[in-house]
Amino acid sequence: RVGVTRQAYWNMYDSFAFWHSSVWSATLNNDPNQVALQSFWGLFTESGSAKAAWTTLGQAYGGALSCPAAANVTPNVEISVDAPYITISQPLPVHWVTSDSGSLSLNNAGLATSGSQSCDSGAFITTQSACQQYAGGTAAAGSLDGSCAKATICGYQFQTTGLQTLTMTARNNSGNQPVSKSVSFTVLSAPEVVSVVDSIGGQMTGNSTLIITGRGFGVNGGNSVEVRLAGTPVTWLYEGDGYDFSDSSYTTISAQLGGLAAGNYVIYLRNVYDGNPSTGFAITIN
Repeated sequence: RVGVTRQAYWNMYDSFAFWHSSVWSATLNNDPNQVALQSFWGLFTESGSAKAAWTTLGQAYGGALSCPAAANVTPNVEISVDAPYITISQPLPVHWVTSDSGSLSLNNAGLATSGSQSCDSGAFITTQSACQQYAGGTAAAGSLDGSCAKATICGYQFQTTGLQTLTMTARNNSGNQPVSKSVSFTVLSAPEVVSVVDSIGGQMTGNSTLIITGRGFGVNGGNSVEVRLAGTPVTWLYEGDGYDFSDSSYTTISAQLGGLAAGNYVIYLRNVYDGNPSTGFAITIN
């Protein structure tokens, strides 16, 4: 609309105001240097400072920089996981971005995954394999691919509690110059309940919808909440119990009680992966 059509215009400058707008909501702590990451989107930040890519591009155009031989190219890779806490046997999606890499491996190709999926469409880049849920499964390690992709690490491989580390190693097209990045997470023996509150605030009643927060919840459903009051039958809250129940988060579950008498209750939460109950969490229903 303003007659600026050359791609050089769009590649030279990062407009923090544009990326910060409601269309993109790229606030990133309102820091333009975080929005305009090194070598990302453009060559200059909105404040006018040049990125490292500006110097590199100038050297390339001036003939002072030449591309290394293929065998000497150093790849780049970054890795993250969906959740800092999971439970025994719980699958864990891992995400990565990479450039100048010809092959990728997780923990020296020792982890089985469901196959690589594209960041853009979610379509499988490599052959999809079915994870065997429990120990003794036969899913193969398989290859990982994609410059921006994810793969789900099969849950049966997580049988030891405590802090664990995933390491992704990228190699160039000649199989050389390995570069590794790591990310850590914790495997719990059971889900952990941190807080339980009424969804609209205030005191809980027998028909309240509970907001349960914690760690190690099943993000794909299958969670259940056991509600106990001494001397009365156990009440179970779960998908399909006839009341509102939402459990598509690693950290939050919404569950409607559906008519309980007043009293001091204890709730226990289970996910579908290991079946172990959380430590009891006391609530009072008025």
